[in-house]
Amino acid sequence: MINRTSIYKKFTKIGGKRMAKAVASQEVANMLNDWYILMKKRDISGSIEMKDDIDKAIEKMEEDHDVLLYYQMLDFRLRLLLEDISQSSTEKLEAISFQDKDPKSTDDKLNYYFYLFKGIYEDYKQNHTEALNFFRIAEKRLSVIQNEIEKAEFHYKIGVLYYNLKATWLSIHHINIASGIFQGYDGYAKRVINCKMLIGLNYIDQFKFSESEVLLKEAIEKTEKIGDQFLLPCTYYNMGFLKSKEDKQEEALKYYNKAFAIKDFETKAKYAYLLCVYENTRSLFKTNAHKQAFKWIEVGFKKSREMNSEIFELKFKILYTLYSDSQNKLEIIKDYVHQLENEKAWVDLEELLMDVANYYRREKLYEEAIYFYIKTDKASKLAGRGGE
Repeated sequence: MINRTSIYKKFTKIGGKRMAKAVASQEVANMLNDWYILMKKRDISGSIEMKDDIDKAIEKMEEDHDVLLYYQMLDFRLRLLLEDISQSSTEKLEAISFQDKDPKSTDDKLNYYFYLFKGIYEDYKQNHTEALNFFRIAEKRLSVIQNEIEKAEFHYKIGVLYYNLKATWLSIHHINIASGIFQGYDGYAKRVINCKMLIGLNYIDQFKFSESEVLLKEAIEKTEKIGDQFLLPCTYYNMGFLKSKEDKQEEALKYYNKAFAIKDFETKAKYAYLLCVYENTRSLFKTNAHKQAFKWIEVGFKKSREMNSEIFELKFKILYTLYSDSQNKLEIIKDYVHQLENEKAWVDLEELLMDVANYYRREKLYEEAIYFYIKTDKASKLAGRGGE
């Protein structure tokens, strides 16, 4: 059963009565479908403009709780797309609950969307195991989705999740399915680019650097050609990440700076911006540009707190402690690492612990270096198993 709280009571009243000229819920549902298509095409401007029209229609709509639920989920989806996740919006999503055996309260399609969006949000919060649980529930309901583009979106999203879990073969499998569908339809060039980038990122994890560079270069060229200012900084960041993994830090920094130079990168792609700040900081330390790196750490702290990302804040704390003159440095870093282990942030730890181990090796503190190399090996094994 849907727990319909007051957040869905969006009806305009005059003199205590509902407005006479109500809009049919079917018409609003059709508008919502069109709205979702714009989101799937990553038409940010169109999605924002259409929201104003939909909000006006919702105010006049005849009572239909399922349509209101669909609206609430799509409104949340747009917030995810804009990476503008407020506490109030997450509480609204958490207030929704379903019982699958109550067909009168909802239908399979809304159930599918619900679990899909829950999975997307948990992945956004880096709760990858929880996200996978929701995606698997959604996958069981995928058969009720007739639209091929919607199926492609599911395969893309679960492909992203498997990438985050370092399950590269599963990620590539789902992304290839998604890309094949997107290529068969007009208007989805951006999604095909997204697929190329994600396969390229998976190739990095497989140490196929040459193959990755081919795809990431192609993504940059196509994005520059279409002039998409939302996607372009992400393509630069991904190429910078590849160069970082190849230990070509100067080249990496050039791409990170190209990403930072894109107007609105900081405000329109907040999570990607935070990733870029983090990797940029690591590269600066590796090139001994410590003064610049510490400035970026301050940016990282600010953005981590704005996004309520404890994991990123801990990662920046480790970098700050490692390269500063902190007393009790070793014990402080061990404590931060322990906190990340409790969060099962194995993928994050795998890279960062290697930085820590290499630092102590360069300082000829071999006992400390061995300790963190062992920790790195543990994190690598757990990351490869999806953080069990």
